[in-house]
Amino acid sequence: MKIDILFWNIRNRGKLGKVKPAIESLYKKYKPKMFLLIESDLDDAETEALFNGELKSVMKNTNKSIRLFVSDSILVNEINDKEIDINHPSRQIKQRIVTFKLTADTEPILFFGVHFPSKFSYEAEEQYKIMREWQAYIDSQEKLNKTTKSVFFGDLNLNPFDYALYQDDALYAHPIINPKASYTPLFYNPMWSLMGDFVYKTNKTKIPGSYYFEPSRFSVREFYWNCIDGVLIKSNMVNNFIKKELEILTKVNNHKFADNQEIFSKEYSDHLPIKFQLKL
Repeated sequence: MKIDILFWNIRNRGKLGKVKPAIESLYKKYKPKMFLLIESDLDDAETEALFNGELKSVMKNTNKSIRLFVSDSILVNEINDKEIDINHPSRQIKQRIVTFKLTADTEPILFFGVHFPSKFSYEAEEQYKIMREWQAYIDSQEKLNKTTKSVFFGDLNLNPFDYALYQDDALYAHPIINPKASYTPLFYNPMWSLMGDFVYKTNKTKIPGSYYFEPSRFSVREFYWNCIDGVLIKSNMVNNFIKKELEILTKVNNHKFADNQEIFSKEYSDHLPIKFQLKL
């Protein structure tokens, strides 16, 4: 079974004239089985109508701005916050992670839809400390649900090279999983392959990231283009991830979200939608 998944941080701009039609067009073109909206200001009924009723909300908490919509053809349930089993759960976890369980043939798969705390509010060291708490939460949820399989996706607010992602005592997400190596990273991070403005060994240009930020001219630590939206796959699921289907989407039908110089954030969001596929 192939499951196409699409996610987009719409930055509470659902009420803008072009955003709702763009969501509808994305669904019609790609027909994902799961569609995650982050910082959504649309109510569930309003969003379900954009999917022609073919995707339904699986949310229990109506106050969260992370919303997941799922096809009836797969069995996905939101896991209640009361099932969190760590001694001192960060308030960031309850507000910024929504956890879902997909019932599969062998063992359940957990999906963590996330909106990680921003670089604008937290220094790198603080993000690293928060991610260590999040990793403890992921581990606790896997133990509770008797699974070793997880997918972590959404607005990560971290580039692939930020140490909150790759450090071995944080999320431990690396760009390659080598079964012959002496160590195995916790997560596979395919987003490394989407950075940069050209396709390897070709003259084809591409979008350099999922988020554009105009830094101060005095800054030496900030980038114009960032790849802070993404998907991480547990290392034991790397063969379930279809690499060629991973894509940062810049347009759909008559909706153009970005070109290689900028993101059209006044009309849409300052984040770009991303799609990926799992084969289960």
